[in-house]
Amino acid sequence: MKHLFKAGVVTAGILIVNMIINIIFNRNGIDLNSAIQASISAWLAVLIYEKWTRSEKDQDAQK
Repeated sequence: MKHLFKAGVVTAGILIVNMIINIIFNRNGIDLNSAIQASISAWLAVLIYEKWTRSEKDQDAQK
């Protein structure tokens, strides 16, 4: 259940950042490519989640 919560937190964080980026760019009249943005966001979310869970596993192994 902890991992599901962490994945949800990472996903929500990435979603909020994407919304802020889109609002800023749309106000300036720049249209972003949604396919590239979605793939970068998914890749970034996986990396953040892996780093977060890996550091937890390392701390558990040291105990």
